[in-house]
Amino acid sequence: WSYIGTDGNYVTEMTFDEALSFKNGYAYVKKDQKWGMIDWNFDFVIDCIYDNLEDVQEAAGQKNLLI
Repeated sequence: WSYIGTDGNYVTEMTFDEALSFKNGYAYVKKDQKWGMIDWNFDFVIDCIYDNLEDVQEAAGQKNLLI
């Protein structure tokens, strides 16, 4: 998985096992079978260290990164 812009071109060279849609500037992503979160700049705000999405959502809530 990756992200493409409205022009149909890739907006990042990053690839993921799974990638969810951006909401409020953040998106949940899965890389190497672990979940994390990126921002609009494709910087990790939560590293991909979690086994399940619920744990990332809890970590995001603790950082006030609610999406």
